[in-house]
Amino acid sequence: MIEEKGRLAPDGSFIHDEPQPEAKPFKRRKLDDEPDAGSAARIDKLKEVVAAIPKRRPEPEEEPEEEPEPIDEPAPEPEPEPEEEAARGPWPEPPKPPKDASDYERLLYPPGLLGHVVQYIYDTDPLPDRTMALAAALTIAGKSLDRKIVGPTGNSIILYNLILAETGAGKQHLQDCSRYLLKAIGLDECIVAGGIASVQAIEEVLHGKNENTPGNPSPLFILDEYGSFLSRITSKGMSGNVAEIPSILQTLWGWQPKVGWKGTVKVGRTNLNEVYSPALSILASSTDRSFYGAVKSKYVGGGFINRHLSFSAGRGAARRVIPKYHFTSPPPWLTKAMRRVAGKPALLDNRPVYFKGKLVKEGLREIGWGAGAYDHWVNFESDIRGIEDNEVREVWIRAPENALRIATIVAPFCLSGVVEIPHLKWCIDYVRHSTAELAKGLRKYMTEDLGIAEACDLLREQFIRYMIHPSEGRQRGEMTIGEIRKFLEKKIDPNKIMGVVYQLQYCGDIKELDPGEGPGRPTKKYLWLRGATKIR
Repeated sequence: MIEEKGRLAPDGSFIHDEPQPEAKPFKRRKLDDEPDAGSAARIDKLKEVVAAIPKRRPEPEEEPEEEPEPIDEPAPEPEPEPEEEAARGPWPEPPKPPKDASDYERLLYPPGLLGHVVQYIYDTDPLPDRTMALAAALTIAGKSLDRKIVGPTGNSIILYNLILAETGAGKQHLQDCSRYLLKAIGLDECIVAGGIASVQAIEEVLHGKNENTPGNPSPLFILDEYGSFLSRITSKGMSGNVAEIPSILQTLWGWQPKVGWKGTVKVGRTNLNEVYSPALSILASSTDRSFYGAVKSKYVGGGFINRHLSFSAGRGAARRVIPKYHFTSPPPWLTKAMRRVAGKPALLDNRPVYFKGKLVKEGLREIGWGAGAYDHWVNFESDIRGIEDNEVREVWIRAPENALRIATIVAPFCLSGVVEIPHLKWCIDYVRHSTAELAKGLRKYMTEDLGIAEACDLLREQFIRYMIHPSEGRQRGEMTIGEIRKFLEKKIDPNKIMGVVYQLQYCGDIKELDPGEGPGRPTKKYLWLRGATKIR
């Protein structure tokens, strides 16, 4: 740094002791007045180049277009508002039966969203059959509402649907559609197994394997070859774990939705958690001969067979077709509508919860009676209970309950909170047809290999029926040998029938009439001697 010498003046300025050189003023350089010869030549050359560039011709001015005279046009119509999604509002009308359809064919076109589910299964089937499609649709719809609603009488909506068709009719497609559509609405976990091995297996599904593994209170069993399954569990020599399967299935079918259930206590499993509102459903399939051949009379009278809703499809479709679309591509609005009606999956404990007298968690939604529906259903039930023939009544006695369960399912899928008469009529008509087909199949195919003692008891009961309702022109309690053989031919070896008759004669229950005694051509006739005692 250079140190300057000087002093401060009174005004604050600095006075140098040594004299400073004077600053020379800046002088601007003057430009030449005229450019040199080289610069002039370059300028001239540049001017020549610019002059050689062709000039752009001016574009002609466009003539103004004449404005067209205004034309009186109608005002444009407003664009239609987009239609609301079917899942948010009423869906399209379900398919209608053709005008020339028979009475039974009209029953295969159910009301509401259920009709669209039937159509989806039918349209995606290479061997389309509406009877089988209806069975699968009812299974899907019922399972989607399990443990969420309760019917007008406190009834559940559990169904044991049984498809009876010839081999090769195409039953596999129904299982595929059931699995896919239930998965699409978030209920794929409800399909638990394709068979039932024992009573303990059923209880394990409902309760869970242990305390740390929760069970499934709403399982669906899809059982193929149901006739073989029945034949196995009803054969002689089976252990109690297997032989009691029909008993536990009967119990679960009739269980009230608002009541808890517990399985069997056994060694190592004594602390059982209560299963609230168990809902075990079945979708089974078999051939007629296999199913009815496995049925025993005790399961008809005991109430196991009449809990089933049969769907007799015969041989199925007569000709293979190309499906309209694949079953994995249902209409998007259909799955949305199904999810909307089904709602969220039911909780494991779906009981209502109250806190300080206020409802904080709702339980089952109740479906009520529509105008006149209760009287209509009670009239149907009274007709069934009024059947005098005990064997016939045993087959039909569950028909009113099945009809009401179907009607309870149909109501939400018709956006209704009550069972209405039009829907109830359809349900009753279909159950009438279904039960009539069941009774027809039992008469045609059911066979048994009873012992002499069991056959004697059955024949005694039949004599008492003839005592109460005698044949026209006959005495009370009178049966011909032909009627006896026809009654026992599928219950016992035909060679043993006369042994049963002789046993009743020896016990003093019946006596043989003289061939000439009574009207009609001479034939063996037997008369009941014990009176009209109570049957069973």
